[in-house]
Amino acid sequence: MKFLRKSIQIVLLCVSIPNTFAQLGFCNGNSGEAIFTETFGTGTNYGPQLPAGTTTYNFIGNSGPQDGEYTIGSNTFSYGWNLPSDHTPNDTNGKCLIVNASFTPSEFYKTTISGLCENTTYEFSAWLINILPSSGCGGNGIPVNVKFEIWDFSNTNLLVSGDTGNIFGTSTPNWQQYGLVFQTLAGQSSVILKMLNNGVGGCGNDLAIDDIVFKSCGDSVVIENNSGVNSFEACENDMISNVQLTATPDFSVFSTHAYQWQVSSDELVWTDIPGATNNIYNAPAPSPSGTLYYRVKFAESANNLQNSSCNSISDSFEIIINSPDTPIFNTIPPICNGSTFALPTTSLNGISGTWSPLLNNTSTTTYTFSPNSGQCAQNQIMTVEVLQPVTPNFAAINPICIGDTVSLPTTSLNNIIGTWSPAIDNTTTTTYTFTPNIGQCATTQTLTIIVNQPTVPLFNIVTEICEGEPLNPLPTISLNNIIGTWSPALNNTATTTYTFTPNEDECSSLFSITIDVHPKPIIDFEDYYAICSNSENTEITNPIIATNLSTTEYLFEWTNEIGVIVGTDSFYQPSLSGIYNLKVTNLSSGCISLDSTEVFEGSPPELNIIQTSSPFSENGIIEVIAIGNGSYEYSLDNGSWQDSSLFTNVVSGNHIITTRDKQGCGYSSIEICLIGYSKFFTPNGDGFNDNWTIKGSSCLSYAVIYIYDRFGKLLKQLNINSLGWDGTFNGEKLPVNDYWFVIKYLEPNATILKEFKGHFTLKR
Repeated sequence: MKFLRKSIQIVLLCVSIPNTFAQLGFCNGNSGEAIFTETFGTGTNYGPQLPAGTTTYNFIGNSGPQDGEYTIGSNTFSYGWNLPSDHTPNDTNGKCLIVNASFTPSEFYKTTISGLCENTTYEFSAWLINILPSSGCGGNGIPVNVKFEIWDFSNTNLLVSGDTGNIFGTSTPNWQQYGLVFQTLAGQSSVILKMLNNGVGGCGNDLAIDDIVFKSCGDSVVIENNSGVNSFEACENDMISNVQLTATPDFSVFSTHAYQWQVSSDELVWTDIPGATNNIYNAPAPSPSGTLYYRVKFAESANNLQNSSCNSISDSFEIIINSPDTPIFNTIPPICNGSTFALPTTSLNGISGTWSPLLNNTSTTTYTFSPNSGQCAQNQIMTVEVLQPVTPNFAAINPICIGDTVSLPTTSLNNIIGTWSPAIDNTTTTTYTFTPNIGQCATTQTLTIIVNQPTVPLFNIVTEICEGEPLNPLPTISLNNIIGTWSPALNNTATTTYTFTPNEDECSSLFSITIDVHPKPIIDFEDYYAICSNSENTEITNPIIATNLSTTEYLFEWTNEIGVIVGTDSFYQPSLSGIYNLKVTNLSSGCISLDSTEVFEGSPPELNIIQTSSPFSENGIIEVIAIGNGSYEYSLDNGSWQDSSLFTNVVSGNHIITTRDKQGCGYSSIEICLIGYSKFFTPNGDGFNDNWTIKGSSCLSYAVIYIYDRFGKLLKQLNINSLGWDGTFNGEKLPVNDYWFVIKYLEPNATILKEFKGHFTLKR
């Protein structure tokens, strides 16, 4: 089972003794550019197969190599291995060499490096990972153990070797780098690099290899300036000349040194500086500003200096010349003459400094900000405008009347905003002070509001009137020339108090006046009065027309229709028909009321029937005519009185029509029959609707009734005087059902016998 995961663990053991066996280690000095690099490529597929002779393992084109097999891939999870990715930084789907180690020692990887320099130190390194997790093989997985070897070109002489020791599985993938340092011999320009299996066979000993690198190894060379630091930063304003750089080797590898200085603006592309071949170099600063990087390429001899396989490169020295920052400040708004203001000693972008000249709050001035030393910043200027105060302008407030609502504007005519004091007093003349809000260059201002005492309007007294008499409009201008309106609206029917309200621009008080309206005498006559006589004119009754008013308070004058005074009392009893007029005068107010009424001769009515509906009609109708000298009204069966002599929807049966004179001159009644029948009856012995019969049959001269069941069987025969049918046959109660009848009858004064058929319902 095999697992892989990245991690970095660098073992720094420096052993550089040629032609000997040694533990692994790394170059302690500066290295050159990589002479050889193997990252195994990128892609999602497995492969390709390594060139022949590169490994003694067999290629398998999938993620699951068996013992003694390998593949090239970006990850694997076969056999429980944990390798989610390769080691190479920043590549996508990067691949690595995945090996299932064999039971016997064998070569994982072999390659030849040519073009080397003699007597030169090199470093051979690679990244390894045990891809079997610590839990694999029951926690007893065989660790990975790899031997690094360097052979001469003939592959017969082992120059140097070293073992990684046991690399145990971890719970998470953990890539580790291992290296081997050696020195070529005189005349030696090629070597063979090998990585071999030291582990034993069994469950485990599975690994991945990535990022194999071979590069030169030289002294540790430090570049510093005269101050002993490895970088330099200054401001463009500092007028910087050249910066002296010194390269100092530690002689850990080389006994002599040849130098070539290089310059870069991005640390990616480096350019040799012509003539700069000493360990000291006076580097020019970027102009006018920017960043430059300097380094030295070095070797043990000048012949090896230009050979990338033989030289080493120091760390870079950075020279930064900064453009001076411009201090940023918020604009100071214009101030008013004498207002206090301050200028900040630190800009919005963090630059500290001082201002000159001294602050002046009486006139517009331009100030210069000088940054404190040690900051890469330039001077800045700011102009502070000093304004002369403005006097607020306000429209004059007209004099007001005490109690009137008044307000003062909080914004002047020239747009100055502020507040007034003291609080407005609408009862007395007051001078108010306007104070502008802070932030406005304006002076205070005063304004006086005159408060006048109200004038009392004067009006002539309005005389009293009698109810209903014309009432002249009240004057809208007082005797002392105050204009206003009256309320409520004039009323000539009742005593009313009216209020005069002056116009808003009048400083005047309210005024009230009451106009007395005396009521006229109340005369409540009937429209008609009657001199009643009986139908034979043997008895006559004269009406009394009464006012019910007191003779001590009122004066009365009765006249007939030709203007002759017929009475002076509070009542009058006429003996003749005609029109009578009355004039009533209130003795205290003089108010007069006039009224009249008509007196006619009346008598009891004589009644005749002019129309009734036909027998057995659905809508019973009765209409009578009253003959007599009077005004009459009518009632059916002692019901409510009506002016019409026509009655509709009258039920069948016997009825009484009563007619009376509206003035009390008697009444008359007449009996009328409407022939009909009940639609149902309920013979249950409760005393109500127990028998079925023809209604109004007493109005008929002759009648006989035959009752049948629905099959035509004769059940009962009734005559005109019968009490009706009780719903039995031969003493037995008949069931609930519909029953049919036939009536043969003679109407009063008729000689032709008529017949009517119908049906009704028996309910219990």
